[in-house]
Amino acid sequence: MDVTLKSETATIVVFAWDPVPGARGFKFTHPNGKVSHTWDGARTEARFSKQDGVYLIEPLHVNDVGQGVYPPAVDPPPPPPPGSGAALRAAYPRLAATAPLIDDTGKPARTSGVVFDGNKGPQRFRNVRRTGGPDDGFKIAGGAHDVELELCSATGLKSGGEEQGISTQRGVNRVHAYGGVYSDIGDDTLSHLWYFGTDSNDVLLAGVLGHTFSGYGWHGYPGPGRGGMVNCTVVGSKQRAAIIVYPGWDLVVRQTIIWGNAGGAFVNRGGNLRFVRCVMQGSPVAGATYEDCLFEDPQLDGNYRPRNPKALTLADPAWLPPFDCKGVPYAGNVAGAVA
Repeated sequence: MDVTLKSETATIVVFAWDPVPGARGFKFTHPNGKVSHTWDGARTEARFSKQDGVYLIEPLHVNDVGQGVYPPAVDPPPPPPPGSGAALRAAYPRLAATAPLIDDTGKPARTSGVVFDGNKGPQRFRNVRRTGGPDDGFKIAGGAHDVELELCSATGLKSGGEEQGISTQRGVNRVHAYGGVYSDIGDDTLSHLWYFGTDSNDVLLAGVLGHTFSGYGWHGYPGPGRGGMVNCTVVGSKQRAAIIVYPGWDLVVRQTIIWGNAGGAFVNRGGNLRFVRCVMQGSPVAGATYEDCLFEDPQLDGNYRPRNPKALTLADPAWLPPFDCKGVPYAGNVAGAVA
């Protein structure tokens, strides 16, 4: 039984439906829980006082028709098919399994930053939690290459003072961060979540959540630099935009939620910026290209999962991050998976 909205005013809504053969009457349930009925089986419309919520209209003494519901229910999105993350893995190949790995699983949170030495070659960190302290959460020295962070802990990473969550110096190549929650960095100062210095090439954030901070989320200093954000969420900058890029940068942002940042979605000082299947605050403005983006409230819940049905069906499974962190879902996934 299909129910449609026939008319409405500021206080009244009227619903209509096709005649129901064999109906002896109808039962009406208001969103406030009040129930009424009629024994007029030929009736095809009903009038209610207006209120947010679900109205139920149910035929009486008739089989196999079902009840009418308005608004209609939205089916949950299907799970990603096998092989999700194929496009991401092709665009950003992972490090070799033989690269040194520091695994902090089960260990206390670090109170000081982690510094990567540019002379040590490929390095990987897994499940590092970082709280407090005046320095960067992860500082990657100039000349470093092949640095990979697998930060799947929902506890997240916090930094104090005027420092960043991830900070790279000049000439850093290939920095990939998978998962992780970055927040409260710098309190009321102008710190940034992820700061990438000049000539920081091949930088990737995948499945990363950043919220409640003061500066920019992604800060790409003058390049050349190549970067990607995939299935991330950047919300709640108190003073700046979610992203800023400078000349020489090519940044592609895919399937990412950008919402509630005081300075807007982005500032482009001369780089190339592209948004693909993103949920974004504001409206399309000059300085970037947009492909299949949604400019609507994602309706984030307390765990930063989107509830807007359009956001839940926006992601292309080919670009979902591979779940390499022992099966823990990535934070900030636009399809709703949050660690």
